[in-house]
Amino acid sequence: MDEIINGESKPTEASDIFALGMIIYEVVSREVPYGAAKDPATMMSIAKGVHPARPETYLPTGV
Repeated sequence: MDEIINGESKPTEASDIFALGMIIYEVVSREVPYGAAKDPATMMSIAKGVHPARPETYLPTGV
């Protein structure tokens, strides 16, 4: 994703699948992924190679 943020490449099928995964996560968990982080701060961290910690939200059994 940092390549897209830096303008080094165009979105791919992989980035579309990642985005779909984030939408599914939000629907199932009823929580925005990385909701505590602000968008520009998250993008800058990813661009620098520092990824946010995984959310420790409860997910229903089987998900």
